[in-house]
Amino acid sequence: MHPVEKEIIELIQIKGPISFAQFMEISLYSKKHGYYSNKNPIGKFGDYYTSPHTHPLFGWVIGTQIFQMWQKLDYPSEFYLIEPGSGNGILGKTILESIKHQHPTFFDHIRYIGIDINKQTNSIANKHSFIQSVTIPLKPIKGCILSNELFDSFPVHRFKIINGSIKELFVDWSQKFIPFYCEVSNKDIIKQIGENISSFPDGYESEVCLYTSQWVKKAIEVINQGYLLTIDYGYLKHELYDKKRKNGTIQSYYNHATSYNFFENVGAQDITTHVDFTEIIEEGKSKNALILGYTSQKNFLENLGGRLYIEALRNKHKIIDSYTYNSNRFAMSSLMNPDGLGNFKVLLQGINVPNEILWGFEEENSHFSNMANGTENIPTLLADENYIPLLKGRYPLSEYENPKSWMNI
Repeated sequence: MHPVEKEIIELIQIKGPISFAQFMEISLYSKKHGYYSNKNPIGKFGDYYTSPHTHPLFGWVIGTQIFQMWQKLDYPSEFYLIEPGSGNGILGKTILESIKHQHPTFFDHIRYIGIDINKQTNSIANKHSFIQSVTIPLKPIKGCILSNELFDSFPVHRFKIINGSIKELFVDWSQKFIPFYCEVSNKDIIKQIGENISSFPDGYESEVCLYTSQWVKKAIEVINQGYLLTIDYGYLKHELYDKKRKNGTIQSYYNHATSYNFFENVGAQDITTHVDFTEIIEEGKSKNALILGYTSQKNFLENLGGRLYIEALRNKHKIIDSYTYNSNRFAMSSLMNPDGLGNFKVLLQGINVPNEILWGFEEENSHFSNMANGTENIPTLLADENYIPLLKGRYPLSEYENPKSWMNI
């Protein structure tokens, strides 16, 4: 029995049934034995992969977007790039390499700080600082808070429509974990679902994350002047709670395989849900944060020249061995695949900044034009041993839709 499973059982035996949100929180974030506290879940030897582990192109073009932010803030002497959920630091490392290569003057002014619950995971990014934490323990800064696949791992309350009423999922224990539905534990659950409730058919299941708005509020308080850049998989509220997603979006990852039974491999598997981007946007509005852009990862990367880097690779195909060429081209294209990673969403919010569209959210922008007119200056980006070998077919792109109710397993 995994230690975190024992921890949950003991809690239930003492206090009685717990909400699924509490079950998920302990499973993932228990200080001693939680999933994120004791292992590096991402990459070749983890349970899943993310865009930063797919190819350096991802971090490279984000570095370009961060550079423009520095410009928009009138070139401050210290520009802080904060990455909560930084993992082993591969995204921060690639961004810094991009800035050092393309914008060496900016490199002298950027201050990267990675933040992660797991101290052991931050092994790649050695420049600047790392903080072991689940919050952002910093004073107000000028710069950008960047998150990639952070919100999707926040604990959620699971609900179901039963006889026309909303019921919440709880977890009990009697020789095994026993899920059951009861009255909701927090009125904010119903409030957050909003007007979508009236359209839910009987049997409809989904999730609500009450942590999202809390986190956004704290993040904005850390930014004196700058940007909040969020990359994750999810939808706006009316899309998230669509009738076609009658089983919700929650799922687990274990050894690069998808599961819908959250009571197996407790503490050893990841649990994720799609993000409600409307909650992030609305909380930002309440704190006077501007909405500067909302688009797909595909569009974001392409606007920053993503396809031009593929062309630069293609121009070198005669001097690169076929496997290196094909594997890098496949990985780069995967980042912009509209049926996979390219369907992730990118949201940019601004605090005390000009209300202007940045390159990643503008199709025909000056940066892209300059790249297109100087393709001979575009570097050839190649993945090294730190990246997932996607072409080998061992790690196929995940399907992010939940095909059936895990309660029936």
